[in-house]
Amino acid sequence: MLGNELDSMSEYSLEYSTALLMNLTLRKMGKDKCERIGVKVLNQLLQMIDHKNEQVRTYVNGILYSVLSRHSVRKNARDMNVKDILESMMESSDEKFIMQYK
Repeated sequence: MLGNELDSMSEYSLEYSTALLMNLTLRKMGKDKCERIGVKVLNQLLQMIDHKNEQVRTYVNGILYSVLSRHSVRKNARDMNVKDILESMMESSDEKFIMQYK
């Protein structure tokens, strides 16, 4: 849903969906699923990493933190230069989000 309907979702639906995904990725099965579709998940998260809704950004950061605990997802992230993206986000974010990106 986040991949196909992101542009047409209401703020509430987007916030709810990202919160749900974050909660799912806190569990082993959620991480397992994200690991199988690692690049797709990372691409989607990177599209939302600078979203105007602070809650969405917080959930996206939580999801990244959770799924990057998996070796294959970290490898995909390295291949996609996610570290550079996060460092760039740190330069233009307030203190609250800088701490999340670390």
